[in-house]
Amino acid sequence: MTLISGDAHKAFLKKFVNKTPIQFTTYWKKQVYTGKAYRPKSFATEKELIDYVVSHDGSVGYVSGNADVTVVKVLSQK
Repeated sequence: MTLISGDAHKAFLKKFVNKTPIQFTTYWKKQVYTGKAYRPKSFATEKELIDYVVSHDGSVGYVSGNADVTVVKVLSQK
């Protein structure tokens, strides 16, 4: 699960995906257009993302360090 924009999105893409937001979007457009994959679900807010992860077993998402994530398991990069 991804956020549509913001600092957490940019930091995640840079550190873990090694892409800019534009490169990430372009990559997924190609995957969808060629029928190789479906684009990851995107959310406008961290709350929407957290609510989705809580209600869908096996879901994974990323949020900023300031997000209220007391209802899910937190994996840290530390």
